Amino acid sequence: MHDTNENLIQTVSEAFLQTVPAAQRALRSRLAKAVQGKVSIPQYRVLVSLLDQPGMTLKLLAEGEGVEPATMSRTVEGLVHRGWVSRAVSSDDRRAVALEITDAGDHVVRELRSHLAAGLQEHFAHWKKDDLRSLLGALNLLAFDPLSFAH
Repeated sequence: MHDTNENLIQTVSEAFLQTVPAAQRALRSRLAKAVQGKVSIPQYRVLVSLLDQPGMTLKLLAEGEGVEPATMSRTVEGLVHRGWVSRAVSSDDRRAVALEITDAGDHVVRELRSHLAAGLQEHFAHWKKDDLRSLLGALNLLAFDPLSFAH
């Protein structure tokens, strides 16, 4: 088969569409085992979003997760009740409420990320160095251009 750039792009695209969902399922499965009732996966995702982007509003969180604001409101309320998220008046818009992860919420995220990282390290331990470097290079490319096709 003639390996043109278009063929390679098609092959990479198909591999991406197969691999990413499988990786997400594996991470969700590991996360479900790690949280063991401590926090729901939607709550964990909200905590991670707030750790990465402090001050997000409920509306932005809901849009980012693809859920209705009412659903996100219930999720956030549970996190506030547990002391993992706090609310404050937004500095940009006094009508909006900015959400911040608390130190306790930060601890939960870091604990779970550590658990997930340990599992990934165990998984990658048998990989060859060149394969690990290739994967790291690909992940870095994705990190710097995170699915720009979503625009």
